[in-house]
Amino acid sequence: MKKVLIITVMLFSQASMAFTSNDEQIDYVLKVMQDGPQTKRLKVLERLQWSTLSEARLYDTFEQNLIAHYKKHSIDKAEKEVLRYQIRALAYSGNPKYKSTLEAVEKDADNRSLRSTARRALKDYPNFLAVQNALSGVQSDESSLPSEVANYLKLLKTDNSYAQRLAARALFHEGHMQPVVIKFVADSLKKEYQTKGLPTLKQDTLAWYCKVLKNAGGYDVLLDEIEANTPYNKIRKHAAKR
Repeated sequence: MKKVLIITVMLFSQASMAFTSNDEQIDYVLKVMQDGPQTKRLKVLERLQWSTLSEARLYDTFEQNLIAHYKKHSIDKAEKEVLRYQIRALAYSGNPKYKSTLEAVEKDADNRSLRSTARRALKDYPNFLAVQNALSGVQSDESSLPSEVANYLKLLKTDNSYAQRLAARALFHEGHMQPVVIKFVADSLKKEYQTKGLPTLKQDTLAWYCKVLKNAGGYDVLLDEIEANTPYNKIRKHAAKR
């Protein structure tokens, strides 16, 4: 547990950047990967899970690095960690062009840790493919927001619970509190928290919504109402006051 906490702090404690476009965010990630410190490289790779980015200009660089290294018998510890995060990032892209590379790493990587990470990434990949498909049907023009926050709002506006949970986790960990986004979370939560027969994933998503609202502040009345009336233990737990 202590190790997990340390990793989480390492990845998310720094203030997130505010980008004006996806291209600017991609440029930033490529620059960090080129000459940034190890902790920052891992952080930007981890953040890609909720970035909505799928552009080959970014992910091709990860794929090329993997192809150059995954069959090597000896890989230094720091580089191996970057490779593991890049494997996961290829799944985050939801881009079908990288599936065969993940399959090759799972099958042929000399390092067992890389094979295991590729196996996990292949399990995650269908979820991120579904996220990209869901995003393609969302119309959202929020030019006043930083581009990454606008992307989180697009995730929230999909009908995909996995995408919505990614957005909620991003908002919670990165501390974005733009009123239009927080209001959307609150409205969605109010609409759904009593719905009968919610799947487990949707319950978890709404629990994350509660965590976002607790961070935002000003929603005690709604959270008290949810705590008193939701039929779901997980949602009730996260709506409860600290």
